[in-house]
Amino acid sequence: MASRRVDSVRLPLPTSASASDAAIWRVDGRAITKADLGDFVLRYVPDRAKVALDQLLDEAVIDAEAAREGVTVSAATVRAATDAYMDDRRREARVQYGATTDFEAFLLERYGRNVASYRADAERLVRVLSLRDRLVRLDQLREDGVEVRVMVLPSAEAAGASVTSLRAGADMTLCAERAGARRPASPPPVFRGEIPEKELEAALFAAAPGDVLDPVPFDAAGTGRFWQVFKVTRAWRADPREFVVLRAPVEESILAVPVSEDEYVRWRRRAFSRHRVEAPGAMKGSIPTSGGR
Repeated sequence: MASRRVDSVRLPLPTSASASDAAIWRVDGRAITKADLGDFVLRYVPDRAKVALDQLLDEAVIDAEAAREGVTVSAATVRAATDAYMDDRRREARVQYGATTDFEAFLLERYGRNVASYRADAERLVRVLSLRDRLVRLDQLREDGVEVRVMVLPSAEAAGASVTSLRAGADMTLCAERAGARRPASPPPVFRGEIPEKELEAALFAAAPGDVLDPVPFDAAGTGRFWQVFKVTRAWRADPREFVVLRAPVEESILAVPVSEDEYVRWRRRAFSRHRVEAPGAMKGSIPTSGGR
């Protein structure tokens, strides 16, 4: 998920019915409440409401998954990431509104917020995203997996020559350039049962990091036959150990390669299936959603 970008900080959930119905404006003494605002957004701004609902559901499932797996993130990590987030927002404000922009005055004028309350919301957001990334990578360790680089060649001869070069230690990008092929792709990790071609799946899961497979032919509709060359870059076997034991490799993997959107979507689908996610009753103005994206 490079990590999935989130462009706004989510506000804390109401802690009680009275808080959710607190007045935010008054007209001739008539209160316009948070509940009124929520109902209006659900009814008349459904696209934005869908984004907000997805974020709230994500947070609830992430918290449930973190509790199930015992995943935590340190206060120091949250603090450092929040500092970086706030610095980014300050830079964005100065780029957009001028180098002399006072960030605190900007927040007060634009959002009616002070820096302390804005930072508190940023900490909540950062914590959720940090937990999510750790859960995504931990979930991958729960089953056999493999990562590859793959290039597509136009002929069996070119593919065979590339395999020979790669096995001798050549760089895959340079091999692709010499063969006149596109740059090698680095798809998301794959897991047992996800590859339709069972012979290819067996070969990939039998390989060790650094291994180069024999060329694999495939037919592209309307364009003819091509050959794929796979190089295994990472492979692992399912590891049932607790997060406290696996914390180091999980966090090192995130530092080395940020969680991608594809990784996140796959994890989200699986995580939602592990929990009862439902809309209780026919809530007026509600927006259907699902664990898939």
